[in-house]
Amino acid sequence: MFSQIHLAESAKAQFAGREYSDHLALVRAYDGWKGAEKQQSGYEYCWRNFLSAQTLKAIDSLRKQFFYLLKDAGLVDNIESCNTWSHDEHLIRAVTCAGLFPGICSVVNKEKSISLKTMEDGGVLLYLNSVNAQEFKIPYPWLVFNEKVKVNSVFLRDSTAVSDSVVLLFGGNISSGGLLLNPKLNLHDHNELLLAVRLLVSEDHCDGRFVFGRRLPTPPKKATKEARQAALFTNSGGDNSKTDLQTLLLRAGHQPPTYKTTQLKNNKFRSTVFLNGLDFVGRPSSSKKLAEKDAAAEAIQWLTGETQSSHKAVDHMSAILKKSKKKHQIPTTTKWR
Repeated sequence: MFSQIHLAESAKAQFAGREYSDHLALVRAYDGWKGAEKQQSGYEYCWRNFLSAQTLKAIDSLRKQFFYLLKDAGLVDNIESCNTWSHDEHLIRAVTCAGLFPGICSVVNKEKSISLKTMEDGGVLLYLNSVNAQEFKIPYPWLVFNEKVKVNSVFLRDSTAVSDSVVLLFGGNISSGGLLLNPKLNLHDHNELLLAVRLLVSEDHCDGRFVFGRRLPTPPKKATKEARQAALFTNSGGDNSKTDLQTLLLRAGHQPPTYKTTQLKNNKFRSTVFLNGLDFVGRPSSSKKLAEKDAAAEAIQWLTGETQSSHKAVDHMSAILKKSKKKHQIPTTTKWR
């Protein structure tokens, strides 16, 4: 008996792949059965994969009934036209989330276990026959589920992992918007909208920013340093342009910049910043402080080459850093403690 159960779980895991979804596993099992039925080998397929032929036939019958209901309502004309996106895993997750919400729990991966919580019950568990119950780590921040059953603990039945963007876009009540008022709406005319939605949900890195206790991956130290440096040079024109310019010059071994601000006839101010024999004039501003910041932003733009060609930018930076390179060069025999 144990070996049969183990083989059945292995068969289900093969249908699930690495998709972390009982529902996707069921879809694949059904598709495989339909293909086997065309080859007159449906029962053999079920026996080999520990599936119930009776259950699959019941699913097939329900599927046909749903199709005729949609057709009578004028929402679809034929199966082929409404199945264009039926093999897109990301959109299937989105539709599953829309159908099962608010049946949702958060996922937090711990060192040796997975913590699942719902708003109503706190900590919950998965049924052992779920493909997600066999995983040591689920790289998604949420699970949507069919139902929950309480024995000694609360257990979730049949779950699918989804990302933040799927929950934000599809986790809620459907309002009667303009698109739903027209049952004859041709979805092909809105193909770009579907593509945009698919791109959004497929590019989600599943950080789980809205899950309490879920830790975001820590970037490498080198990447963090580069990000800080990039932030320094993209801040031009912002609140820290004066500080950024001074930091850049001090690191290069130069004296801090100096400013000369004059008041114009229209009661505005214009500032000039002087550094290493160069001067940069900012735009007229409503205050002396803003005028100095704008002048500093002009200097940063020139130094980083934002207003120059890349060849000139190299020359500019080389000229201003030439002095510091000679002044602060460290001998190759120096040892760090």
